[in-house]
Amino acid sequence: PFTLPDGGQASFCLQLPNGEREFHPLVLCLHGGGAGAGTGGQIHSYLGSLLPADAVVLCPSVPRQVGNAWDEASNHRYVEELLRHVTRQVPVDPDRVYVCGHSMGGWGTFSMSADFLDRWAACAAFSGGFGSTQFEAYRNTPFYLCHGDKDESMCYVGYSRAADAMFKKLGNGYVHAYDEFPGGHGVPLELRKKGLSWMLAKTRPRCPAQVIVLKDLAY
Repeated sequence: PFTLPDGGQASFCLQLPNGEREFHPLVLCLHGGGAGAGTGGQIHSYLGSLLPADAVVLCPSVPRQVGNAWDEASNHRYVEELLRHVTRQVPVDPDRVYVCGHSMGGWGTFSMSADFLDRWAACAAFSGGFGSTQFEAYRNTPFYLCHGDKDESMCYVGYSRAADAMFKKLGNGYVHAYDEFPGGHGVPLELRKKGLSWMLAKTRPRCPAQVIVLKDLAY
């Protein structure tokens, strides 16, 4: 269990790296679910287990299983403290820190990445959605999107189509990729592997040519 900033406790799944790298990539995986459902172990099976053995894989469970839990400010603080805790224990490459998720975790990928945009090398949202995300801020943060064309869940396919259109409209400097497949909310294994590989190929630029600063980010 991990002690939360408010004194409560939460659990997480942590995969430690193999190999002899001096510094390791770290991937934050956010689970789906909602009211009464979703755990870090679940998303480790769905996404985390597909990641390379030399990566640190961090899969937190939300303290309270409610709809859109990853949007809550208290859970952003929880994840921030958990990341600090892990990076103090394991040598992590600061230019290779990633966030990804499925369903509610895909929604959380948007909200969590918006909170700490200067941290991530890249993001990947599988069957996700978003609130009032300011896409202009993602100039130096590559984003992978993946969705089924028949997804009619709360995180329906229209969210990913809208995000794809917005990134295309912003043009050069906004690196993204979008895969739409025939199907519903669950993502085929080959596309999960493809999206994670695309994400892990990116490295955070240490001296970006241009930085976009926006006030009053929604998250």
